[in-house]
Amino acid sequence: IPIQKADLRNAWFFNQSTGIVIGSFGSIFRTTDGGITFDSTNNPAPTNTTFTGISFINNLTGYVVCGLTDYRLMKTTNGGITWNNNIGTNPGYSNPYELHAFTENKLIVFNQLGDNFITTNGGFSWNTYPIGNLVNFNKAVFLDANTGYACGDWGRCRYTNDGGYTWANMAGILFDRNIHFTDIKYRNNAVYLTGNSNYIYRSSNHGDTWDSIAFMAPSAQPLWSNSYYSSDFSITADTMVTV
Repeated sequence: IPIQKADLRNAWFFNQSTGIVIGSFGSIFRTTDGGITFDSTNNPAPTNTTFTGISFINNLTGYVVCGLTDYRLMKTTNGGITWNNNIGTNPGYSNPYELHAFTENKLIVFNQLGDNFITTNGGFSWNTYPIGNLVNFNKAVFLDANTGYACGDWGRCRYTNDGGYTWANMAGILFDRNIHFTDIKYRNNAVYLTGNSNYIYRSSNHGDTWDSIAFMAPSAQPLWSNSYYSSDFSITADTMVTV
């Protein structure tokens, strides 16, 4: 949009060259040169939408979800070059934060206030499954069709062993209204949480115990509070980046 800048909320990269970013004002942009340049895609969403979730099941088929003012799920079958407008009818979610696509039929959307919505027919109907506690769950990661983890506000962290239909608490000592997690990763048999802290939190036993990993030297820590929105790790989690 000329002059108007868009907030970018999420991204999906297939490799180090090709990826897609999404955000406010109905933004879906695609790069094929590692982010040096981005092109707008054939995107029928109106400009009052804010895309928050993106997930692909392979290099061609994927989905984006938006909420706030216009609730829709859109699908691509050519790697994000073109998008099909508003799949399904009457979605149960109203303010989605995260999306994960298991297959073309089964998708899960994490909504505000602790609900997640699951479709098993490609988005044409949805069922509600409370994740627990009336807080926003901002990010999720699934290891396979059954095992997944989700994190959110107030120090909440949950895991599922049945594909998102039921969830168990694994927050433990992190249960704190002052902690807000914005990213979750699974590496080398451990869960890593990123949020408004100078620490990355790690657990390898479903939250029974947590380690706090300091990523800033005490002399470098500012006096004001910090918010970190995403982290990534090598396969062994020996090397990590947080932003």
